[in-house]
Amino acid sequence: MTANSSPPCRPIAVARSSAAFCQEGTQYFQRVAKKHEQQIRDELHYIGRRMKPLLEAGSARNELLITDSNFGMFPEDHETCRVLAECQQLYGWPRVVNVTTGKNQRDRVLSAVAQVPGAISLSGAVQSLDPDVLRRIARSNIDAGKLMEIALAAADAGAGTYSEVILALPGDSKAKHLGTLRQLVDAGFDRLNMFQLTLLPGSEMCTEEYRRKHGLVTRWRVMPRCYGTYTVLGEELSAAELDEVCVTVPDMSYEDYRECRLMDLLLASLYNGGVFAVLLAVLRAHQISPMTWLERVRTLPHGSALTAVLKEFGVETDNQLWEERGRLLSYATENIDQYVDGHLGNNLLYTYRTRILSEALEDTADLAAHACLAVLRDIGVGVGGGTQIEALVREAADYHRLTLSEIFRTDPPEALSQTARFDLDALLAAARRRENVRDPRRFRYTEAGVREFVLTGDQQRTLRTYLGQFGTTPWGVGRLLTKVRLPDIVRHVRMSPGPGTVPAPAGTGTPTT
Repeated sequence: MTANSSPPCRPIAVARSSAAFCQEGTQYFQRVAKKHEQQIRDELHYIGRRMKPLLEAGSARNELLITDSNFGMFPEDHETCRVLAECQQLYGWPRVVNVTTGKNQRDRVLSAVAQVPGAISLSGAVQSLDPDVLRRIARSNIDAGKLMEIALAAADAGAGTYSEVILALPGDSKAKHLGTLRQLVDAGFDRLNMFQLTLLPGSEMCTEEYRRKHGLVTRWRVMPRCYGTYTVLGEELSAAELDEVCVTVPDMSYEDYRECRLMDLLLASLYNGGVFAVLLAVLRAHQISPMTWLERVRTLPHGSALTAVLKEFGVETDNQLWEERGRLLSYATENIDQYVDGHLGNNLLYTYRTRILSEALEDTADLAAHACLAVLRDIGVGVGGGTQIEALVREAADYHRLTLSEIFRTDPPEALSQTARFDLDALLAAARRRENVRDPRRFRYTEAGVREFVLTGDQQRTLRTYLGQFGTTPWGVGRLLTKVRLPDIVRHVRMSPGPGTVPAPAGTGTPTT
């Protein structure tokens, strides 16, 4: 410590998770130390001043990682967010702050993150919402009603939200896992992060007694991006770190596990980040759960490109899992170049989300529209074809396809256009205000206009920076999506000027015909 640096504050006791799967319930994590507010301020401005010219030159990433499992729960975190807002104003950094917010002290957390709107997402991690699963893993959760309050309050404060779910927990089943996903999307969380259950050394769940009691069947996999070739004392060594993950429990077969992984992929690809936000707004306006829509997406026929991507996801899901740790370790070290080059050992949800949005985008948009219309017809909306609601849904699906088209290119893609018959921006704004958007005629233009879809210069610089570091392969783009929010890199939409782009009045009669 230098002579003019401030001494650290006295460590204080902090409540930590005691869940059976978590390491943070161990004694090591029971006490934490705080830095002085001035030291945090100085450090953030120090980084920001040096990031500004790099960002302007397009040669630096624009995110900040804060390693805190309960950010926002201490009063001092409010000041940290104020300093982050200062840095954004002065240096244009950071655009995204990756941190886990606390699930208690909701008002305090919201007050803190609201100072940097859009940069910090509010966490509502639950792992599961099934009471029996929670009892078995010694975890308590806030109820679904409170989760909805968190999501709504965060939206009002301009903050994003996310929750976390773990697959194949003790007592889990396919129905329980999908039920948890349904409750979370119905609560309005913007993004769900879905994980496989990993047995962490030092956790209660990793003990032989716990495994036997709850019937955990596990496999080994190489941890994504935790491998390489290194020179140690002049000797070149290949190394890989392995995870032990649970793939079956008494009420979840391996086939059920694979089905849940596939639904996790579809949710990540079609729901997270508002990829089809207009369709979601229409579904919610008719009290249809987004999960009902995703389940229809799963069962309807798929186009050839999407079918191929989903088939390869299933194959790679199987191939990543090994019964014997020693055999996998030998294989990984002998084939380390394939891991380093990105052909093996990837985060499958991120990699295949990228492939769906790039290799099978047209199939996916068409399927999203068909599934939306199918579940609407199930409740009697839009029956008969040729309706206003059908026209809105098809235009919205194509709109979202165009916002996503060729966005993972380092060279500037050409502008795209679409005939605009509905004011989709107005619909989304009304949905955010929680107004009724059931009547498509409320958003119908009196005359058709033209939309243009472009990538801005700032977006192209962002893409060049990240893809220059991670590469343009599906696994490279998958890594990009862990650092950059998808809504920040989708094409900007602008309407052509002129008459005929004023929405028509709502009118009377049956709203969806």
